[in-house]
Amino acid sequence: MKLQKTPMILLFAAAVMGGGVYWLESRKAGDTGPKVVGAPGAVPLFAGVREADIQAMTVGREGGETIALTFESLVGPAVNGKPAAPTAAQWLVAIKNSKESASLAEVAYLGNLLATGRREKEFGVGRDRLGEFGLDQPMARVEFRLKEGKTHRLLLGKATFNRSHLYGLIDPGDKGDLVVSLVPIELEGAVTRRVEEWRRVKPSPSVAPSASPSVSPSPIVSPSAKN
Repeated sequence: MKLQKTPMILLFAAAVMGGGVYWLESRKAGDTGPKVVGAPGAVPLFAGVREADIQAMTVGREGGETIALTFESLVGPAVNGKPAAPTAAQWLVAIKNSKESASLAEVAYLGNLLATGRREKEFGVGRDRLGEFGLDQPMARVEFRLKEGKTHRLLLGKATFNRSHLYGLIDPGDKGDLVVSLVPIELEGAVTRRVEEWRRVKPSPSVAPSASPSVSPSPIVSPSAKN
């Protein structure tokens, strides 16, 4: 009988430990557990947003560095007094008061996350508790503008205990309680790139290999010539 009781005791201990972890996480979202806002399950970060409709993105990061990305035409300097024709619209990044072509891969990655990313859970919190989620001083503030002129904001805090998501505020209001959402952890990598990584890498000019110096063969001396 002792052998039969041992597995039951182990199962009971595991259940108690699992319940303790759940309780600790629930305390972060509210004194009596998280208050789910709206329908449960994953929903889009921003309803109705398509990646192709995003015209500008600004990433403000902790420490004061800001990345400004815009989809527009780039006009070069005038030639012989005549204004240069604008280029086709492209993504540009503002660096040191000038605009350069942006890396399409980095821009597309962030734009795709904003358009197709989903929030797993939402819960209401008071403004005095934002520090628990790293949202009193967000890691990054993302703002983007659509073709129609509408803008959206996303504030990113710290990661959850198992690093499966980030805590975020989606289009937060200026007054009253706020709704914290669990947003994709991939956003962390998308917004923490260095300024240089947002630039489009220009291909290096191809250099033709230098020809090796020709060596004239030594004349062959016939045996008869030696004698």
